Amino acid sequence: MVVGRQDSRIGQAPTGLWTALASTVAGGFAAGLAAFGLDLGLARLTLGHALPLAWRDPAVYVAVGLVLALGAQAVPALRRLPTVSRMLGTGSAAFAALFVLPVAERLEHAVRPVAGATVGGLAAALGVVGCVGGGWLLSRLARRPGSWGWTVGCLLFGLLVALGLAVNRELVERPLEPKALVADAVLVLAAGLAALAVGRRRLALGAASGFLVVGLFAVLLRAGHAVPPPRATSSAGERPHLVLVIIDTLRADVFERVLAETPEGRALAERIGGAAYFTQATAAAPWTAPSVGSILTGLYPREHGFGTSADDPSRPLRSLSPSVPTLAGRLRNRGYHTEAIVTNPLLHPVSGIARGFEHYESLGGTTTKLPLLSVLAERLQLLADEPYQPARQVRRRLESRLDALTASDRPVFLWLHLMDPHLPLHEHPRLPAMTLDPSAGHQARLYVDEVRAAAAELTAMLDGLDRVGLWRDSLFVLVSDHGEMMVEDSRSTGVIDPETDAEKVTGHGHALYDELVRVPLVIRPPGGLPSTRRVSALVSHVDLHDTIVDLLGVDVPRIGRDRISAARWLGGGIGGGADDARRIEALLGGIQVGEAQHGLRTATAKLIVRPKTGDAELYDLQSDPGEIDELSDSEAPRRRLLQLRLERALEALDSGPETALLEVDAETRRRLEALGYVQ
Repeated sequence: MVVGRQDSRIGQAPTGLWTALASTVAGGFAAGLAAFGLDLGLARLTLGHALPLAWRDPAVYVAVGLVLALGAQAVPALRRLPTVSRMLGTGSAAFAALFVLPVAERLEHAVRPVAGATVGGLAAALGVVGCVGGGWLLSRLARRPGSWGWTVGCLLFGLLVALGLAVNRELVERPLEPKALVADAVLVLAAGLAALAVGRRRLALGAASGFLVVGLFAVLLRAGHAVPPPRATSSAGERPHLVLVIIDTLRADVFERVLAETPEGRALAERIGGAAYFTQATAAAPWTAPSVGSILTGLYPREHGFGTSADDPSRPLRSLSPSVPTLAGRLRNRGYHTEAIVTNPLLHPVSGIARGFEHYESLGGTTTKLPLLSVLAERLQLLADEPYQPARQVRRRLESRLDALTASDRPVFLWLHLMDPHLPLHEHPRLPAMTLDPSAGHQARLYVDEVRAAAAELTAMLDGLDRVGLWRDSLFVLVSDHGEMMVEDSRSTGVIDPETDAEKVTGHGHALYDELVRVPLVIRPPGGLPSTRRVSALVSHVDLHDTIVDLLGVDVPRIGRDRISAARWLGGGIGGGADDARRIEALLGGIQVGEAQHGLRTATAKLIVRPKTGDAELYDLQSDPGEIDELSDSEAPRRRLLQLRLERALEALDSGPETALLEVDAETRRRLEALGYVQ
């Protein structure tokens, strides 16, 4: 009998252990899913669109929730609770703890611009200590972590913190602006309301107050970011639509080969139809910000000021000044509905480039939009980061916006920005295997496949626009902001990469050679041309503003001066302002990395000057299109003539406007760092 009773007790112990473990696991699992659903819902609310999800995303939240739930068993009071109370107490504690690291990151990012990285790190550490201390205080006030007061307090804390983080991540342009500080105040209030809710008698008051704050804040926030409805115009039907596609980091030579030699390229060329392909189109700068600024303003980088590198590493960019008119703003004032879907974090609304767009989306992945995933990806480097979204996500977002684009009778200006050829490059196993250059290395082959994938997705986007009537009579412009330098170019630049302390021989932003500044340009006028044309005339990014204005036939001031309109190569009589002027030279500049450089490109030659040292490089583009043989010493008279023309062209430029240093939110900074724009 004694032995039997001992066996009975032995058999009960594992049962109790498994029950406790099951309740803990259930609490952690529920906490992870609840936090994931909350963050996902808030991202949807603040962004205005759903995030592209992978199975990994909820799995990470659940995994962290389980770890935190198991760690919560270190609290003696939790271990003594019955099964249901243990599950509630453990789950609510894990739910609240899931937001501790994102809170610390927010504190660090808010403090760093004004106090430095060291003080910012200290603020983050104090944030963690404060959250842990608040949890301890809750447990002391509630006396029993499994009580309803404890559970509601933790859930309320997590809910309010998640709201504050969503505000600061999606809808705040600068970390110290009033909106951001109000969101932070909500976080502090969350702790107080959570503590207030732990007592049974004060439970209803605490919970009601907390949800009232959440509701009011969410309503005010949403109202402040409501997009004004389109204004109808009686003359809308008389004006063509405009579809502008910028494919980031797209080399002209690779694009031409993809169009000619791959099924994806041929399908895109067929979809575009009768268009003019400009073979000597030149970028204003070798990286995104100044080039896109020139495309959308018609001004040179020195004139618009967007993207100039700054000395402060925490705020490395300058915004587009409000004093600089944009194409979007001008077309909107003439009755156009303006809309953009972009993927490069440099084009975040804080940059000013979104001015004039009624609907503007800057797409980011879940590792940049969901707080926990971003901390694990960037700070702890436990997840692969997603600095930009691929073209297929742009296509999906465009498909969801087609009804809105066709909701009114106004003409549409749609800007799509695709990032696929930009680092980091990805495999595309679904593409048919083919190699344009058998001698190309792995990175070059990946680059070609990214261009092929972007071409296939763009074809599908144009098909979608055609289905809703936004293609046949639209003006279509496809251009790249800059190209890309590869190992296969065998180029020595003399520029030291600040990240590696080695010579920078790949990438972009650091040189003015043609692999970086000769870009694709395709223009299809409304209705298309009778047949495809190849135009060898020299054109620049700064010419696109006047070209578009002419081809749309709208009453918008042209930039004029040395700008030309490419409308003259797209059929007689198109546009009211086209003239017979031809571009004889194109200015190059806007270097991001390394010593400042200025360039002058003509149809037959290129001069690159480094004003700090006075060094110059001269290339004959007719006999040496690869810019291999430098001629500045052997052809000194030609160099002096081009240098004089360069100096006169620079002197003729307007002085740049006053621009502000950018203060970007944490997720945008992460994306910029991942893409190499921020050190």
